[in-house]
Amino acid sequence: MTTPMLTDAAHVVHGWAAAAPDGGGGFSWGTLLLFIGGAFLLAVVSGLGILARMRDRRHEQRRDERLRLQREEQAAAAVEDGSDRA
Repeated sequence: MTTPMLTDAAHVVHGWAAAAPDGGGGFSWGTLLLFIGGAFLLAVVSGLGILARMRDRRHEQRRDERLRLQREEQAAAAVEDGSDRA
């Protein structure tokens, strides 16, 4: 028992395979290269996104460390002044 949506998808895929210009009944070289190129570009873009996120995370960690050090310095200065404003 197949759903109409799966049946429609199967007909579309079968139509693509049947319409291949090489006459062999399968995907043409151009189609295969298009899929391979698309997968390669997807991998490159995903890799760039991962690298950008790693860079952002490193900058966030540095910023957080600077803020933590500033708070510690302010707390130490407040203790030296004898006030309890920290």
